[in-house]
Amino acid sequence: MKALAAKTRRASRTLAASAPTSRDRSLTRLSELLQEREADILEANMRDLEAAEESGLEGPLLARLRLSRDKLAGLRAGLQQLVDQGDPLGSPLRKTQLDDGLVLTQVTSPLGVLLVIFESRPDAVIQIGGLALRTGNGLILKGGREARHSNAILVACIRDALADAGLPADAVSGVEGREAVHQLLE
Repeated sequence: MKALAAKTRRASRTLAASAPTSRDRSLTRLSELLQEREADILEANMRDLEAAEESGLEGPLLARLRLSRDKLAGLRAGLQQLVDQGDPLGSPLRKTQLDDGLVLTQVTSPLGVLLVIFESRPDAVIQIGGLALRTGNGLILKGGREARHSNAILVACIRDALADAGLPADAVSGVEGREAVHQLLE
């Protein structure tokens, strides 16, 4: 896990320094991949749903786990909104004149690498991943075990979108299990 975290950090620095057009391309490509791989994504999700039903998961928990063509269309629309909003990096937040000719400017910048742990909501992979790409942050995702197959294919889509846009795929990774989280936190 230490090697994964170091690799993600190195890649996140490249992502943070990338041109806004490259990050736009990665978001657009991610949207295209969700469309192109829709059948595979829904098949992976069906495997998760079947396993979840066998284990006794029901009601709202099962509904959160379920992906559909409509949910994927909504995710694609959300990615397009991120592209349309423009680049948030480098935007001035405030300026303070400290002395004659000396102005301190606070601007938006990436945080670095985010470790995000979430429950069995595979749509969160794309929502969180899209925001990370837009803001130039590296990302390590740990979703609920019930969405294992769905999460894996969606993380692969994000990584492929990064690579297709000429950005380092290692800026985004997925991990499984509590032990991986404990190792990352250490």
